Amino acid sequence: MDEGTDDYITKLFDPALLRARVHNLIESRLRLRHLLQAIHQDNGEETTSFLSNEASDPFVRELADVLEHHFSDPDFQVATLAELLHLSRSYMVRKIKKATGMTPGEAIKTFRMEKAAKLLKENSGNISEVAYAVGFNSLSYFSFTFKEHFGKTPAEFLEEKLGI
Repeated sequence: MDEGTDDYITKLFDPALLRARVHNLIESRLRLRHLLQAIHQDNGEETTSFLSNEASDPFVRELADVLEHHFSDPDFQVATLAELLHLSRSYMVRKIKKATGMTPGEAIKTFRMEKAAKLLKENSGNISEVAYAVGFNSLSYFSFTFKEHFGKTPAEFLEEKLGI
């Protein structure tokens, strides 16, 4: 434990104990991630995208590049992403999860939401134009997803960021 391990179980352990400890470790990491994100948002700091082109991981840069070129396509989905990355779907899921902590679907959605926020900040169109520009066919789903991601509707986001 002095070397930095999170937990230790001796052999001849109870499988239920192992599952409980793994579950608790994952939950504590998720709570920590959410807490850190909330602190960044409360401080008014811009959170750096995990998909920024400045990412140190070459795979994350390649992922960001593919998403950059296809985020506006409403038919772009996880299977297409795997094909463009030249990976099997299952391997791609594991690799994206390891690199970003997200599933491929979450990564696509997060990239689209970050693009939408950027477009709204730059006043690159009204909310419906931005929704279509980032690959959403449904305005209600775009608003729902935006609120889920940022904690406010696109209209509230505009009011706050642009002082409308």
